[in-house]
Amino acid sequence: MSIDQCGVSARLMAVAAGSAAIVASAHGAVRTFTMNWTPSALTESVFVTIDNLSTGPTSSSTAVTGWDLQIESSNSGSVLKFNFPTTAPGTSAYWGLMRLPGVTTGPGASIPEGTIVQAVASYADSGPVTFGGGAGNWQLNAVNIFGFRFRSPSNGGTSQVIHYGYGRIFIGATPGQFRLLELSYQDTGGAALTVVPGPGALTVMVGVAGLGRGRRRR
Repeated sequence: MSIDQCGVSARLMAVAAGSAAIVASAHGAVRTFTMNWTPSALTESVFVTIDNLSTGPTSSSTAVTGWDLQIESSNSGSVLKFNFPTTAPGTSAYWGLMRLPGVTTGPGASIPEGTIVQAVASYADSGPVTFGGGAGNWQLNAVNIFGFRFRSPSNGGTSQVIHYGYGRIFIGATPGQFRLLELSYQDTGGAALTVVPGPGALTVMVGVAGLGRGRRRR
């Protein structure tokens, strides 16, 4: 799927001659999508709609109906924030960024492969993540893994079905230099999933030096 097929009017940076490939595969109930999404400027965010089962996740530089996750930088790119919808009642019960297993306070963590993303974990609300050398802290110039939960449908409906997933995001020399590489999630509500090694193509995508611009349109 090319970036032009996602149907959201937004400008995003894209890999490989101005197109962002989204390769989908399904293993049981787990859906995995690879992408190469990054904002075209520090002042832009990436809004992600996760639960489009027919087309895969989509993203935009502006808020769209039904978005599940906003990734943005602030303070001239020195801060990285993960935000979730705030219009639904009891938002914190539906969305969130996973903390390390056994941790119940603080921001969402950078988690290792093998982590189980599940209901009994603790999830942080919207806010910045922490960079540094401590356990669960995010790393610069590296691929970080994050766990998350979201409600489906996420467009203000009455459903309270929670889905669990994880993503991979490359962080460059500063927190504001980020590139979303992968999203995996359980399309079975309430079911857990384990973070597995990422597709080999992610290494190639991180190493791509030339980025072109893509514009989404129908």
